[in-house]
Amino acid sequence: MNAWQRMAVIGDSIASGVREPVDGYEDLSWIDRMTRALGTETLNLGERDLRAREVRERQLSPALDFRPDLAVVVCGGNDAFSRRFDAVALEAELDHMVGAFRAAGADVVTLGLFDIVRSGLVSDATFIEEFQPRLRLLHDVTERVSAAHGAVFADFSAHPAGADPSIYSSDLIHLNARGHAIAAVEVLALLEHHAALT
Repeated sequence: MNAWQRMAVIGDSIASGVREPVDGYEDLSWIDRMTRALGTETLNLGERDLRAREVRERQLSPALDFRPDLAVVVCGGNDAFSRRFDAVALEAELDHMVGAFRAAGADVVTLGLFDIVRSGLVSDATFIEEFQPRLRLLHDVTERVSAAHGAVFADFSAHPAGADPSIYSSDLIHLNARGHAIAAVEVLALLEHHAALT
């Protein structure tokens, strides 16, 4: 697959590729795996702990300067876990970032995150009652923005692997190397389908 030459990645820890190693899997992030499969020159600006506004302020301009024909935008999780989660503001930030890449002629990939609650690893009632609805709202906002701009939305929220405890890191936030491998395969398949349609 060589439909794209230059991939820019912006976002938080998921974009940056935070993970734990797993026996039997190369210690590569999903972006590393995509870069290898696509053969792109890749600029990954992802950084841990950033909210969507910070991603836009710090990363969008240099990513656009890179002149990508493919962009990955993954953020909002830190917004969802913040004390004051403003879904309207988050949607505006995502709309701005995805829209900017699309206006520059790049295809865009966004994500709907795996639902770790389905794995049984998280049993905290506060998380389930308070934060799982926020993560669902993040999913819906991201899906809506993606549809509005014709982005490729990789929806992992109901993916069968989400119920598998062996894909998650011990922090119960990020994927491990196995989870990253699964995510890369799914996103690459969506991109192959997208390329065939365009």
